[in-house]
Amino acid sequence: MLNVRDIRGGHAFYPAGATFGPRVLGDYEFVLIQQGEARYIADGRTYAAPPGTVILARPGFHERYFWDEQGPTRHLFFHFTLSAVPRDLGSPRQWPVAQRMPAGDPVRPLFAFVVDVVTASAERRADATICRAVETMLSAFVRGPVASSAVQPVVAPEAVLLALAHTRRVLHENPAAVVTLEQLAEAAHVHKHHLCRLFAASLDARPMQVVLAFRMQHALTLMARSDLKLERIAQLCGFATVFHFSRRFAQFFGEPPSRVRANLAAGQAPVHELVTLINRVRG
Repeated sequence: MLNVRDIRGGHAFYPAGATFGPRVLGDYEFVLIQQGEARYIADGRTYAAPPGTVILARPGFHERYFWDEQGPTRHLFFHFTLSAVPRDLGSPRQWPVAQRMPAGDPVRPLFAFVVDVVTASAERRADATICRAVETMLSAFVRGPVASSAVQPVVAPEAVLLALAHTRRVLHENPAAVVTLEQLAEAAHVHKHHLCRLFAASLDARPMQVVLAFRMQHALTLMARSDLKLERIAQLCGFATVFHFSRRFAQFFGEPPSRVRANLAAGQAPVHELVTLINRVRG
């Protein structure tokens, strides 16, 4: 585990046109730009830093910040020292300096967690939880947003994103709710035939197949984490009869609900390609 020491940090707010530096950094510093278009200069090189950018500055950097000239800039930051750098991360001289992190990255949520813990404690010594959080951030940042993720994101057009968001919202509020192709097309602001073509191109599936995938995933959760009978699970997931539910479930997962439930009790969960694909969709 990474040995993180002398950690300190917080939230920063700057008015329009403010600057910071120049200075020579004496330790490591992570910076997360939350608002404002900033510029970061390190050892004579300039990096654009729009919102969502994470900066990893290293000891010895000659650095300067130019905050947004038109409006306020907000960012999170924390300093830390390392007793040693893990070999698998390579030389710090080769690490990236500034990266705009993609949706779903682990760095930004962990950043907020670390800053919240650090600002609530007078201790500058990082405990095991903070050490692991910083290690995960460092690994994800250095290896890159794609390499740090287990899967490649799927880029989908705006209409598909809107239809997926509508499905999630409706079925989250009521998993038994009726979701029609016409409703999805209206939410996506396109004709239903065009929406079907977009789904086929980006997900290789029809919109209503995706709706079914959401229902099946919810049914799987209820089977794994409740004692509800299949009849009740069928009702909660929008199926008129347990027979209809069982037939669609077996078609979707390749096994009947009773067998899948027994496998879930043994710690074996089925995986469906469409479900994983939906969870990888990004705009």
